[in-house]
Amino acid sequence: MDIPITSQTYEGIRGLEADVAELYGIAIQIGDDGRPVRYAYKYPHTVKYPTLRPCLNALVRAKAGHQILGKDFGDTEPLQLSRAI
Repeated sequence: MDIPITSQTYEGIRGLEADVAELYGIAIQIGDDGRPVRYAYKYPHTVKYPTLRPCLNALVRAKAGHQILGKDFGDTEPLQLSRAI
């Protein structure tokens, strides 16, 4: 599913100050519905666009007894998303 990108922001990127993110060409691109869609990382000859969804989907799909990043999740432990969007 392709979501049209309508804007981007340098705010709220994993603890980076907005001016630092802009200096290094790191942005969060916003879809036409106003929600974050993907990151944009500027490289010398290209721009890479990793999506926000795979990491989030992996955590949402996790069930009790599964292991994510080396941690076992039990029946009583809530899953917490620690990735800044």
